[in-house]
Amino acid sequence: MKTTVIAFSEANIKAQQTGAAITLRDPGYKALRFRFHQSRVSGSWFVVRSDVWYFLGHWPLLTVKAVKKVLPEKLAALAINKSVSLRETFDTVADVLGWYTTRISKDAHRSRERKASIQSAIKCHLLPRLGALPLKGLTRQALDDMLIWPLQETHSLATVKAVLSVLKQAFKQADKVGRLDVNPLAGVVFTDFIAVPLKEKDGRLLATDIETVFNGLLDCDRVTQCLVVMLLGHGTRITETLAAKWSNIDLVDGYWRLPMADTKTSEWHKLPLTVAMTAFLTAYRDTQKRKGYRGVFVFPGHGHAKPLSYSSARKLIQKVSVSQWSAHDCRKALKTICTEALSINDAVSERILNHAMDRTRKAYDQALYDVPMLNALTTYHTWLDTRGFERLRAETETRSSRSIEHNNTSARAA
Repeated sequence: MKTTVIAFSEANIKAQQTGAAITLRDPGYKALRFRFHQSRVSGSWFVVRSDVWYFLGHWPLLTVKAVKKVLPEKLAALAINKSVSLRETFDTVADVLGWYTTRISKDAHRSRERKASIQSAIKCHLLPRLGALPLKGLTRQALDDMLIWPLQETHSLATVKAVLSVLKQAFKQADKVGRLDVNPLAGVVFTDFIAVPLKEKDGRLLATDIETVFNGLLDCDRVTQCLVVMLLGHGTRITETLAAKWSNIDLVDGYWRLPMADTKTSEWHKLPLTVAMTAFLTAYRDTQKRKGYRGVFVFPGHGHAKPLSYSSARKLIQKVSVSQWSAHDCRKALKTICTEALSINDAVSERILNHAMDRTRKAYDQALYDVPMLNALTTYHTWLDTRGFERLRAETETRSSRSIEHNNTSARAA
């Protein structure tokens, strides 16, 4: 673990964020150590005595100036009792949020996207508005005056509710593990401040847009084509789609099994593959092999060690959609088309979308929905064919066949 010697200051620590050092020390403060977190946008302070590291607090919430001020007191406390905890007590909202940010960053069961969303809410909204507030001052009135009401002037109610939810979860978690004497947010709900019901966003990808989508895909690369086709064809969430592995896709028996680790509901999900989708995926897989890729991911990322990143996938979708719709709009489009245009049973379309349901019911009902889901998706994909899917598939298969024939001819000539 690389250690660099510096003079502790805010500017010097920030200068090291782009470096390789993990641990920083200052000869003028021999007992003090600083260690970067993995993100390198934050870190932890430690007091070191006899090779024992005592956690002091988190930077940047605990500034260099504040650390230098409390260090003599902490060293004195250690001299009296080596088992004493040097952890700063939660005095302000920032203390709780700093602890929660670190906890979330190490949560192996949350997706990178969810972690980023939580950290963004804390950094952009909660810390600037409530960070300096003492815990005793965190009342409904303070929340209304300092967070809810100012935020609703410039952001959607859905955003305001999401930000409040992050704040509540941070305090709830701190309270559950015994880090708070009293949770000041216990019993606080969004409707305490805003009684207007939240309206679901309209889908931005309509049935009348689908033909345009497929026309646009004709000029796109294979990865973009396959990503949009799978999103639109199955209504899967983008994180679930990007995590897809060829070992979970059976092109012979015709199904795609999504492991519980990849789904939002944390329950496995099985989607039947229609004849049309199987043909498309087979041609796509042949293209990958022809280019030399025989890895595990349907959408390999840089270096092929991981799947395509969320940010890279968003850029691909923004390009083909001209920023007019998102991956989630494909999911909404499937539901709307199945319900309004094709009159497919609502329970069947809900199973296709893998909305949360009772675990016991899911275990017993999954097999019962296999045939209805296949019939529904076949009807839906036939509808997509009339809007350009068939043309895209034919173009893909033709180009794949030509390439294979060219390779065979070259081999024979050799």
